[in-house]
Amino acid sequence: WLYAFDVHCNSFFPMFVLLYVIQYFLSPILVAHG
Repeated sequence: WLYAFDVHCNSFFPMFVLLYVIQYFLSPILVAHG
């Protein structure tokens, strides 16, 4: 069970970081165009 949970975290964490970075870089553009 712990192995499956670890695989889930390893697949979820990079996606979460990627979305956070995209949001961080897109927010100034959205504010400038808004």
